[in-house]
Amino acid sequence: MIPKLVETYCVIENLTRKIDNLLKRSNAGRKSKLSRAEFLMISIIKQHLGIKTNKSLYNLIKDYGQKDFGPLPSYQQFCLGLESNLHYLAIINFVLLEINSQKKADFFIIDSTSIPICKNAYRSRSKLGKGIATSGKNMNGWYFGFKLHVVINNNMDITAFKFTGGSTSDIAALDADLIRNIIGYLVGDKGYISQKKAQELRKLGVKLITRPRKNMKKLPATKKVLKMIARRQVIETTFSVLKSKFSLLYQHARSLQSFFSQMFSTILTYNLYRNSVDYYLKNTSLGSSAIS
Repeated sequence: MIPKLVETYCVIENLTRKIDNLLKRSNAGRKSKLSRAEFLMISIIKQHLGIKTNKSLYNLIKDYGQKDFGPLPSYQQFCLGLESNLHYLAIINFVLLEINSQKKADFFIIDSTSIPICKNAYRSRSKLGKGIATSGKNMNGWYFGFKLHVVINNNMDITAFKFTGGSTSDIAALDADLIRNIIGYLVGDKGYISQKKAQELRKLGVKLITRPRKNMKKLPATKKVLKMIARRQVIETTFSVLKSKFSLLYQHARSLQSFFSQMFSTILTYNLYRNSVDYYLKNTSLGSSAIS
């Protein structure tokens, strides 16, 4: 169904068991037909195959995945199980980001992308994200929803990310938590121009590089810096993969928990298949120390 299905499951099950042990999860009560690792694996399959709705996913697993997952619960319990992945997805993503940050990198790139829930004109009708989502503007005009802020290394591995309301500026989202795992050059677009922010980051060991605006004085730059600025566009490829190959833009969520479960599973799937699953399988024991 997907490449290295067994190896991917081993990574997920390994981390899920460590999370359960840390949180001292009890096995008491009615046992679900699917384990937490199986629910997480199904969410990855959904992303990898580009399936848009839980109903289509349920029917696919029911028709073709019985040998891998066994009998399924009812459709309602199936949907609730996928929604409840959120806490595990957040922790597992954190572990994989820790592993990615340990890789050798020449420089890092930061940017954001819009995640609309609906058009801005319909924001009063939207129950999803009410009180959290805000109005923002992208190339297509005004929208109501969120922003995803991402830091990648020069090899396109995601090392950090955060979600904010659509109205949050890029420079406001750039804080110590977003760059906690990096030291060195950080390349951004013109939205990150700020002398004050550059000084703050320099104290943390990060040198912020941006292309100057047209009305700004151009300072001399080395070939190395110019090369890094020219490579900044690769982060657009990351966003393209998240939105086109996987389902970062998701219009079928019925709750905020379901919406963010979809978002986090998108990033998890990107991390797993942008890199070798074998690499994570070898390093989850090291990265899982970040859980504690």
